[in-house]
Amino acid sequence: MALFVDCCRRANIANATTVDMGGTPTFWNLHHGSVPEGLIREVDVVNLPSPKFPPEGRMEMAGGIRLTLYGGNALDRQTFRHSRYDIAHSISVIEHVGERDAQALMAQNVLQAGKHYWIQTPAKAFPLEPHFMLPFFAYWPLWMRALAIRNFQLGSQYQDKTWRDARAHCRSIRLLTYPEMRGLFPEGVVVTERLMGFTKGYIATNMPVDVAYLKSLNGNHFTYSVSR
Repeated sequence: MALFVDCCRRANIANATTVDMGGTPTFWNLHHGSVPEGLIREVDVVNLPSPKFPPEGRMEMAGGIRLTLYGGNALDRQTFRHSRYDIAHSISVIEHVGERDAQALMAQNVLQAGKHYWIQTPAKAFPLEPHFMLPFFAYWPLWMRALAIRNFQLGSQYQDKTWRDARAHCRSIRLLTYPEMRGLFPEGVVVTERLMGFTKGYIATNMPVDVAYLKSLNGNHFTYSVSR
């Protein structure tokens, strides 16, 4: 969150309207204390329709940030409450929207909906797949992945009962490579997150990223780098 706040400040963002695509109120309840007062005014938290995310929307507060939770779809910009926001924000969502065409559509909606954007996703290159918690699972052939989740409950994911469901489940999660992330957001920069030397995730943004500040965030196990 510190990097996001620093980039917002360097972009002279204040009193911002934000759309959080595929987000949850839990994220903002956990992190609102790290967001300086006056930086973000309101966040539209868009997720698939459910009692928690009704089509008509419902309001919550996360500190001084007003949240509006409503049912929508990151692949359908017509479901957003507004056509334009100061920030389009998404954390670990673009890998869940489907295969390559669906990811490209979400990226297009990000670019159209947000004057600025901040999109984070896990990296395909990380040795431990973060959803199924198996080594290099994203590189396994489809039939092998489907066989695994047809027979076992893996990581945070449910066990599928049929081959059809297992294959669809596999196709619903598609981790991105660095060139793919760059291709989806060619006008911005991509920040690479590394854990113990392994590429763990990517952040695409068109906000200014200060390299010196980025290096100051590097710790014993977690490091960052940026490329344009």
